[in-house]
Amino acid sequence: MPAQLPPWLRQRLGSWADQGVPLAVAVFLGSRLLLQVVGVLTRGVLGPSIEDHYVWRYHENAWWDIWGVLDSGWYLWIVERGYQEVIEPGALQTNHVFFPAYPLICKLVTPLVGHPLVAGVLVSNLCFLGALLLLWSIVKQRVDARTASLVVAIAAFFPGSYVFSSMYTESLFLLLLLGCVHYALRDRWVMVGLVGALLTATRFVGLVVLLPLGLLFVERHGWASLRRARSWLRLSSLALVPLGTALYMLFLHSLVGNPLAFLDVQAGWHRSFQSPLVPLLAPFLQPSAYNTFQWLFAVACFASLAPLIKRKLWPELALALCLLGVPLLNGASYAPLESYARYTIVAYPIFLGLALAVRDRPRLRWLLMAGLAALNACMMVGWAVGSFFVM
Repeated sequence: MPAQLPPWLRQRLGSWADQGVPLAVAVFLGSRLLLQVVGVLTRGVLGPSIEDHYVWRYHENAWWDIWGVLDSGWYLWIVERGYQEVIEPGALQTNHVFFPAYPLICKLVTPLVGHPLVAGVLVSNLCFLGALLLLWSIVKQRVDARTASLVVAIAAFFPGSYVFSSMYTESLFLLLLLGCVHYALRDRWVMVGLVGALLTATRFVGLVVLLPLGLLFVERHGWASLRRARSWLRLSSLALVPLGTALYMLFLHSLVGNPLAFLDVQAGWHRSFQSPLVPLLAPFLQPSAYNTFQWLFAVACFASLAPLIKRKLWPELALALCLLGVPLLNGASYAPLESYARYTIVAYPIFLGLALAVRDRPRLRWLLMAGLAALNACMMVGWAVGSFFVM
């Protein structure tokens, strides 16, 4: 495959043309094909048994429809009709909780493909492919090419990675998050700020990127660099990062008179601020299969970060702790860890930690990949039929 690339493209891609691009494309296609087959077969086998309760029908063709589940409906609403102009008294849920970057891109693509769900799925998949390419490049620079290849494979087959192909924001968020790191590693801080603004226009939690980006700057230039005005001039570009959220707040103020509507309507999903002890004790205080599964996922994610400490990858560790920690502070009353696996799958240092743990152990490496792929396929069965257990 590398030899088929035009010479000008090979020269521009550099080592990506030899390893990064073919690998990212291969694992992307392989993982998506597996999930597509599992999803369509699941609908074919279990379809008749769910007709009486399955409510998410966004496309007549199951090949597309399996990628539109639950919150996809909210994004479709925004794409087709925009944001609600009035918050009715007593309204439990409104679409203001969903940030605008992703549905806006889908709206722009919809006229080209003729259907908003198709647009959403295409946008998500293209963003995920781009994220895999950036992920390989970043890990190669931070560790080495062999680890980068393994990280990309883990990301593609990680349990819950089907959300990267669904009409959800995770793939766009991951792409923009990696874009911030990509430009930070090249000391292009204005671009970091601009991409970061798009990040915070995608999801509110994007604001946490400020801390790891600051640590990355210090790691590259040293603490002594903070004594120089030029360093602060570069870092001032990070002030652009919150701009995405700020502009959305201004929009909400002009639309419904409440710039914090995206926070206030969280109550409609029974979400509120909670002590991190509540989700950590959830399986014991509110025993259920769902709470136990999400708790085990959270424990595994935190445990996977241990190799980052050994390698002293402090920016990656800080990023992971932020992305894993914030969802612990905002949970549903009936399930303190609701959707934790989905919210945190964008924490790519998890993939890096797992890769570092098994890269020199061939048998364990293949066992890990097989286990991840199998669990992801099993979870895809639930996703295809709208099971809340995997959402």
